[in-house]
Amino acid sequence: MNEIIYVLLKDMINPVALAWLLLFVAALFSWFKKKRGLAVAFLVMWAVIWVFGTLHIGSKLLGDLEKPYRGLTWEEIPEADAIVVLGGGWAPSSNDLIGFNASFAADRFLTGLELFRKGKSKLILIGGGAAEIEDGKPGDSIHMADWMKSFSLDGAEAIALPACHNTREEALRVKEVIEKRGGGKILLVTSAWHMRRSAAVFKGVGLDIFPVPCDFEMSSLAESASKKPNLVPGLEQLVFLNLYLHEWVGWHFYKMKGWIH
Repeated sequence: MNEIIYVLLKDMINPVALAWLLLFVAALFSWFKKKRGLAVAFLVMWAVIWVFGTLHIGSKLLGDLEKPYRGLTWEEIPEADAIVVLGGGWAPSSNDLIGFNASFAADRFLTGLELFRKGKSKLILIGGGAAEIEDGKPGDSIHMADWMKSFSLDGAEAIALPACHNTREEALRVKEVIEKRGGGKILLVTSAWHMRRSAAVFKGVGLDIFPVPCDFEMSSLAESASKKPNLVPGLEQLVFLNLYLHEWVGWHFYKMKGWIH
């Protein structure tokens, strides 16, 4: 019994659960104040948070995006003219000794580095964000490129792409570099849940790609003990749902713009 109480209290210590609990309290307070319409509204919000925060809706949807890219082995990956690592797994940090802070989706640069190290290509192109950066100047990719250069891999070259605001800009920047070097095949490295849209965008600008997915959120979740039923809503499922919705909106927006077909 004490263990159950401990687990429930531990699960309650997160912003989503606290907001969920406050909505229930607000619903009860409104009901006793005879503000029945307001009470019902609070209860509906309370129920919606519980459904999306406890049931595995977000993980199921995100898992569907990852599923087509599971099972790739190192042996299946061909040698290529360039490795392209899309941004999103790090952020500049003057306080970190390596010049950046590895964050969500850090698997991207680790996978790119391992491809680099295994000799799948002598050239790696690194994308990155453009927040607070003037157009035409390197984005946060410059810090990652400098770090990769520090490994002094024989004959290898790491290039930071100019600041990019979205995946299509990254594709166009990559195309400029590849065409100057005579074209060729690229290994496209990004999160598995982001690969469908990324691959479509890169193919849409005329690049020959081989997808190298990483950052399998759902596969790692399934292989860990964290896939347990939840009684209290938490952040995890809402984060997964947010990632899925970002990709869903992005796919349809890009299609509307004619960037993918």
